[in-house]
Amino acid sequence: MRLSTLTLLVAIAWVIAILGGCVATQNAVVVNPSVIGFDVDDCVLFSSPSFLAADKVAKSEFWSFVNSHSTLSTPIDKVVTIAKNHLAMGRTVVLITARPRTDGEDLTSCMQQLLPGVQLLFCPKGKTLAMRAFHVSMFYGDSDSDMEDAIAAGALPVRTVRPTASNYKGKNNPGKFREFVLP
Repeated sequence: MRLSTLTLLVAIAWVIAILGGCVATQNAVVVNPSVIGFDVDDCVLFSSPSFLAADKVAKSEFWSFVNSHSTLSTPIDKVVTIAKNHLAMGRTVVLITARPRTDGEDLTSCMQQLLPGVQLLFCPKGKTLAMRAFHVSMFYGDSDSDMEDAIAAGALPVRTVRPTASNYKGKNNPGKFREFVLP
C-alpha cells in the first residue's frame, strides 16, 4: 500500500507532536481530523501584490481595496494542493483570515473557485474562537500568531514557510512552538 504525501505529512506531524511531549492517556480525546483550517495571506495566497497596491489608496479604503482585488494575489501551489487533498479525503476545509469583511469583497468567490467547497471566515479579532467553533483539528499558517491561535484552540499547528518575496516580515519564527514546519 502506497501512502499519499498528505498522509505521510500528517503522520510525521503526529510523531513530532508525540516527541514534543504530547502524551496519550486512557482518557485522551481522539482528534477527529474532519475539519482542517488554513490561514489565507502568505499561506494559501501570496497576497503581497494586493497589499502593496492597496498602499496607494486612502488608509480608510485599504481593506476594501485588498478584499476586492484578490486577483492580484497568486495561489501558493504547495498549500493549495494540501488543501485539495484534505477536501478529496472528505474533510471540511475552512479558511480563516485576520482581514475584516468589507462590502464588495471578492475574496470569498476567489477562494471558492480555487478550492470548491471551502468556507471563508473573516476574523480580525483573532482566529482562536473560530477554530474552536468549527472544531478545527489541524491549522496551517505562516505566522507565529497563527501557531499561537491553533495551540490555544487545541488544533495541531502546522507552519507553512512564508514566501521570501512577502512584504510582511514580522512574527515569523518557524519551529518556535515546536510545530511541524512544511519544507
